[in-house]
Amino acid sequence: MLTRFVLICLKWAALAAVSAAALVWGWFTLAGRSAPSRDQMAAMMTSGEIVRDRVGDGFELKCLLPLRVSIGDLSPKFRAVLLGAEDRGFATEPFGLSLRGLAGAVASAVGGRARGGSTIAQQLVKNLMFEPGDRAWVRKLYEIPWAVGVSRRFTRDEVLAAYLDHLPFQHGIFGLEAASRFYFGKAASELDYPEATLIEVMLASPRNDIASRDPGTVARTRTRARALLQALVRQGVIPAAALREREHRGTRDLPDLGCGYLRDAVAGEVKRLGAPVGAFRAYVTVDALRQDAAVAALDGAADRLARAGAGAAAFVGLDRTGAIQAFMGGRDYAVDQFDRAERARRSPGSLGKVLVLAEACEQGRDLDSAVEDLAQPGGRPRDADDRYLGTISLGDAFRLSRNAAMFGLERALGSGAVAARAAKLGLAGALPRDGGIAIGEFTASPLAMTALLATVANGGYPVEPHAVRGIVGHYGRILSWHRDTLPEPALSARCVAMLDRALRAVVADGTGRRADIGGARGKTGTTNAFRDAWFVGYAGPMVAGVWLGNDDDSAMTHVEGGGLPADLFRSYLVNVGRALARPRAPVARMAQGW
Repeated sequence: MLTRFVLICLKWAALAAVSAAALVWGWFTLAGRSAPSRDQMAAMMTSGEIVRDRVGDGFELKCLLPLRVSIGDLSPKFRAVLLGAEDRGFATEPFGLSLRGLAGAVASAVGGRARGGSTIAQQLVKNLMFEPGDRAWVRKLYEIPWAVGVSRRFTRDEVLAAYLDHLPFQHGIFGLEAASRFYFGKAASELDYPEATLIEVMLASPRNDIASRDPGTVARTRTRARALLQALVRQGVIPAAALREREHRGTRDLPDLGCGYLRDAVAGEVKRLGAPVGAFRAYVTVDALRQDAAVAALDGAADRLARAGAGAAAFVGLDRTGAIQAFMGGRDYAVDQFDRAERARRSPGSLGKVLVLAEACEQGRDLDSAVEDLAQPGGRPRDADDRYLGTISLGDAFRLSRNAAMFGLERALGSGAVAARAAKLGLAGALPRDGGIAIGEFTASPLAMTALLATVANGGYPVEPHAVRGIVGHYGRILSWHRDTLPEPALSARCVAMLDRALRAVVADGTGRRADIGGARGKTGTTNAFRDAWFVGYAGPMVAGVWLGNDDDSAMTHVEGGGLPADLFRSYLVNVGRALARPRAPVARMAQGW
């Protein structure tokens, strides 16, 4: 009788186990279908965020651009403390889950006590995909299978790097690299054991903060960090020598990435994409390293801009697909919030000659073709030197930015031909049909003119400038995701090559010589009475545009496109190059374009 009872129990236990396994397998399969793709997750792991969070009775947009860490250069002391405190099985646990941690979390939940059982992979998924208002038990149902997917698709170092880059701290600090610089005045590669434990206890609870104005909070944070340090030594996770190390005090300076204009631009783009009115997170294309380089270029020229009477500025950095990598709609968002990079429409001056050269090429002309630099009917337009050079080559007319020659050429190409070419190249808005494009008798935003040069840089494919990779709502639901589609080329391969040579000549031996660095290409633009000064160009995978002027359209003091704007373009490239070459610098992937 007992044997039969045991057999029945075993039978039902086996049936229950099979049913449970089938249920788990079914849920993992179902949850997997709603999970982000590998490419989407990779973009989230390496992108900054614009997050719309509930604050009190309303919502607030936060700009989170991580200064990315390089795992190869990460302090081994910090790594030991982090994994010792957070996830000791990180190097060996299967599928990014800790069975012991899960069992402990379930047991504590049944007993009415909260206890964490999340691995690094689970915490990464939580930080990337879920909002504070999401219900914990629903979140866990998705978090666990998605963490398994992340662990299968990415290396442990990729998972750890993304986790560290998306860690939130007090004071608006985002990511380990920024926290290390803020609290300790050093890179994450140089953190010692006491500093690592302080960061760990601040991560464990937002109530811990060594930069708090409350002495009690500071004292409690340090006490808990000391206790953690001692515990890790007792457990053999770190050596006893760690107790003799001392913390390095930082400057408590907040990294200034000039995020205000970017945040507003992303908010507008998100609205066009149809994001919800509640909380969401938008993953952005802007790279903190390049954004910092743009801010540094403008800040470094502040005195020169003041002396030149340039009260306003805009800076746009793109990759060759049109993804925005740096964005400054003005010099100081705290002073004024008008976004000149996207919303201002100004005369681009001689930048319009790029459009004339493109159409001339498509009609069979080359850089050796003859053009006439002669007075035009009505005496319009004139050149700065008030001279005419007679018969010159098309290449020289473009390189030297000769107004009369390019104006006459535009008329010779046929009424409206250049305007039609501009539309094919993606330049929207009303354009003159009588030669005025060559001398900038139209208006466009700095973002639009930079996109025009990106089209030349990528082989003639028109680009749509965008700052949003994708939008994620509650419970990790992807609401929108950008897809790079290859449009029809607006230029032939021959004309792309010809424009590339001409733009290189402008920088090597023309009006844009001060922008020359690393084989850069570009074009200057200056309007009458020095009201607008431009330089837009590209080098390697980076495209950048600079505009200087005044909001009231008043004149600057002899500022030409080949002067300050070209210098700012060059400073941006130099700053990016230095940051990429700096030992132990954050790693940034360079976009390849088409």
